[in-house]
Amino acid sequence: MSSKSNLRVLLADDEHALARGVQRVLMRIGHSNVTTVANGKAAFQELKKGSFDAAIIDLDFGDNDIDGLSVLLSVKRYNERNPENPIKTQIIVMSGSVDGQGLEEKLLDAGASMVLHKPLHAISIAAALDMIAETHEFSPAVNTSVGQLHLEPMTEPIR
Repeated sequence: MSSKSNLRVLLADDEHALARGVQRVLMRIGHSNVTTVANGKAAFQELKKGSFDAAIIDLDFGDNDIDGLSVLLSVKRYNERNPENPIKTQIIVMSGSVDGQGLEEKLLDAGASMVLHKPLHAISIAAALDMIAETHEFSPAVNTSVGQLHLEPMTEPIR
């Protein structure tokens, strides 16, 4: 399992064990340029710097922070106010929610490029980043829901 290019990836998750697991997967599939933050506010601040090809952002950061949907909406507002210097990072949202299609549509409408459902598997992360590497330009029309990719039944969830 390898990815097509070494993308610059922002990883935002407040669960340190999961973040470490995802970071290990990213390194294993060839994405060594990973910045990790633990909350939505920090994720938005990093995204404004404009130095990422992709961001993997958790939907729920707990009660004391903005959630992944709020990060997406903040990016959307920022881009409307800064058309000369928009945030072009493609954003993947990780969701453990069982709300299903309604939430997923809301995330995609807010600007998510993809939604990955927990438990995450290495193959789904690799597939999502390969799709981003192929398009490599932010475009709301590219929004694709990867959903639960269980292509390798033997693959254990990332812990």
